[in-house]
Amino acid sequence: MVRADLTLRHIKTQRPRRNFVGKLSIQNLKEAANKLTERCADFEKETKNLDIQQKCDWFETSIKLAKSTCTNKEKKKSYLSIKTKNLLEARKQVISSRDTENHRKRISELSKDIKQSMRRDRKQNRRKKIEEQIIRTGGTKKAYKELSESKDWVTKVRNEKGIEQNRRSDIKDIATSYYKQLYENTQEEPGKLIVLNDVEDESIPYILQREVEVALQSQSKHKAPRPDGIENEILLMAKNVLLPIITKL
Repeated sequence: MVRADLTLRHIKTQRPRRNFVGKLSIQNLKEAANKLTERCADFEKETKNLDIQQKCDWFETSIKLAKSTCTNKEKKKSYLSIKTKNLLEARKQVISSRDTENHRKRISELSKDIKQSMRRDRKQNRRKKIEEQIIRTGGTKKAYKELSESKDWVTKVRNEKGIEQNRRSDIKDIATSYYKQLYENTQEEPGKLIVLNDVEDESIPYILQREVEVALQSQSKHKAPRPDGIENEILLMAKNVLLPIITKL
């Protein structure tokens, strides 16, 4: 007679895939801004018979169309110097020609030189990135974030009772519970709008073009696009044509 304990394991469902749009290079952003400027030159004519929402949709579609032709990513620049690349090529040739004398010794010497050269290039690249961010932002936070080669994970979290939890599943449950409570609807009758009786009935003035320009200028630069896939740089580069359009919308 054989006895055994059976344990059931829940099949994990795969997380749905999302196609993240890479950030465009400066050259591609300029190209997209030029195409958007050309398309929006006939905004009045193209949107003559459209309502406000349809005009907004047309404007958003125009930006995405201008972007779609400029989605070629730039190749990631290597920080390796020409000397290091030449050493790598030399080692590759030595490895391919196995019949040469002192084969292993030559490979060992080249590998040692490559390590030293790569270490030197890495230090120079690190110093260069930090200096660029200090000049641009006055700090080093973004530089260290860009240079980091690993991701930081939350190692422990306190639950509602103040007890520290370090298991991954417990941390996930605590985070899930927190955000559920944060975004929970606290209204007695969900879906019912709250009517404010103390609101003064006054005419709302039109938004000035200068206000729109200030709002555009205040947007963060050198950031990844939001879910709509529109970079702030495109709007800034084509602002001369877009400002009157956005003000009317």
